[in-house]
Amino acid sequence: MARFGDLWDAHRVAVSGRPGASVVQVCRWPRGKETPRSLAFCAHAIQGDETFVVPDATRDPRFLDNPLVTSDPHIRFYSGTPIQVSERHRLGTLCVIDRVPRELTPFQQRALETLARQVEAQLELRRHSRELKEEASVTERILGDLIDGVRDYAIYALSEDGRISMWNAGAERLTGYSEKEVLGRDSSRFYRPEDVATGRPKQLVERARRDGRAEDEGWRVRKDGTRFWANVVLTELRRPGGERVGFAKITRDLTERRRLEQQVFDAQKMEAIGVLAGGIAHDFNNILSVILSYSELLLSEIPLSEPMWADVEEIRSAGRRAQELTKQLLAFSRRQLLNPVTLDLNRVLENTVRMLKRVVGEDIELSVITAPTLSTTSVDPSQIEQVVLNLAVNARDAMPRGGRLTLETANVELRGDADRGLVPGSYVLLSVSDTGDGMDEATCARIFEPFFTTKTKGKGTGLGLAIVFGIVRQSGGDIEVSSEPGMGTTFRLYFPRVNEAPRDVQPTDASVKPRRGTETVLLVEDEDPVRGLCQVILQRAGYHVLEAHSGPDALLIAEQHAETIHLVVTDVVMPRMSGRELVEKLLALRPSLRVLYMSGYTDDDVLRHGVLGNSVNFLLKPITPESLTRKVREVLDA
Repeated sequence: MARFGDLWDAHRVAVSGRPGASVVQVCRWPRGKETPRSLAFCAHAIQGDETFVVPDATRDPRFLDNPLVTSDPHIRFYSGTPIQVSERHRLGTLCVIDRVPRELTPFQQRALETLARQVEAQLELRRHSRELKEEASVTERILGDLIDGVRDYAIYALSEDGRISMWNAGAERLTGYSEKEVLGRDSSRFYRPEDVATGRPKQLVERARRDGRAEDEGWRVRKDGTRFWANVVLTELRRPGGERVGFAKITRDLTERRRLEQQVFDAQKMEAIGVLAGGIAHDFNNILSVILSYSELLLSEIPLSEPMWADVEEIRSAGRRAQELTKQLLAFSRRQLLNPVTLDLNRVLENTVRMLKRVVGEDIELSVITAPTLSTTSVDPSQIEQVVLNLAVNARDAMPRGGRLTLETANVELRGDADRGLVPGSYVLLSVSDTGDGMDEATCARIFEPFFTTKTKGKGTGLGLAIVFGIVRQSGGDIEVSSEPGMGTTFRLYFPRVNEAPRDVQPTDASVKPRRGTETVLLVEDEDPVRGLCQVILQRAGYHVLEAHSGPDALLIAEQHAETIHLVVTDVVMPRMSGRELVEKLLALRPSLRVLYMSGYTDDDVLRHGVLGNSVNFLLKPITPESLTRKVREVLDA
């Protein structure tokens, strides 16, 4: 069997390990020098479970006197992530090194870790390839021994013209055919009709005849008609004198491995789409802030009888539609700000039944089955209502001739269910089932992709189920779907169970206009259009506004007006100095200062800058005159 150490390129920077070793042995550099373990940065990286980062080695007491830092190669920056192989031992590290200090961004860290996982996968594939090559060179005697004892592989022999001449028990187990049923028959019976039509079975034999060995992966068919993904190796069989007498064929069922690989691929694809959607939504939020707010300011000044009023109202309506699309993109990308509370899903269903009846129509029977002693879970109530509504609309559209829609809750225990990919534990289950048209396997595999829809043009955006997927995942849960054409569809949503009493959520009374103010507000925003907009809104509400385009600029203004500033309204993510860093410096000057953060970034980005917490005031963009003045008044009056 091939060793993983044999698969490394000797000219790469790597740390080599060996089975059973708990620490690294040596660090080999491109020019061939070897670094003792006591000096190697990689020795630290390989022992940890997370990515090891040294932004500046000259400032790190562990490395400041290290010869690799003080002399050639003069390392300043290092980041490495361990590489672990299937034998569950650390093989080495994948690292990046620089002669200048730098910070590793979260995106770069994820990219490095993803690359490390790909390296592990490639090593596994190389090892697997070596094993197959060794299997292909097995002698006729060893092949006979395998045929006598192996049950997990289909091992059989083909004559020169491709007919089966030998059949083992593993082949019978895998395909369902007995030896009597297949001896003397053509081996193409295991292929799909479309593969037989294109000559794929004969092509495999021709390659083996030409090259001595051929390998193939693809769908094969059992006796009962079911299909499995097979890896097939075909090797020449020759007499001692060199005469070819046929071929040895080894077939393995890789259906499960292919499914897992597809799961990983799908997850990476959804993550990539989510990152893109979240980034677009953030940039759009700043633009929408200006469009929505200035249109509302104009509407407050233009008489309703003026023709221009309707034009401006059309602008505002378009902005609101764009705002809703932005929210949907953030929901799918799992980058919206959630306000989770402990609640009972039974009460959520009870509160939404009346609305659901209007949505699904009279020709669909709505049934709600609630568990009598349902545990609580922690989710955002408005978002979970959105999930239920989207699933109900999806079910309604799948039942154009009427049918039955069933919503059901239950307490469930999951114990290492690999199919779901959930951590074993206690969950609250919400299932939504319909008796509609159902879906085939190909459609089920894509239903959570944004903008994918099976509806006719104009009947749907393709975002409904993508939003459901994003909300459930961001809430710490998971979702699975089961469906067959003509048999209806069931969505099962799993939310982690919590041991707390449910809380009542009191809605904000939006009809009450925020009170005007006279206080002084220090406004800090690096985007000129957004800063100008906020200044206009606050000044019209009676506030005295001091504006700054950056953190350092705000500090200079604060030093001149330290005693008169009542509130700081600052963006979170800014160049030169973040909002959090600015606030820390301002509070050092005046500890009683009130602070309001605002950002169009996602919760992950805001958390990374150390902002969100239970006692922090935060306003999510896009802002409007009403949302900004209400939040400012709320913070000042607190």
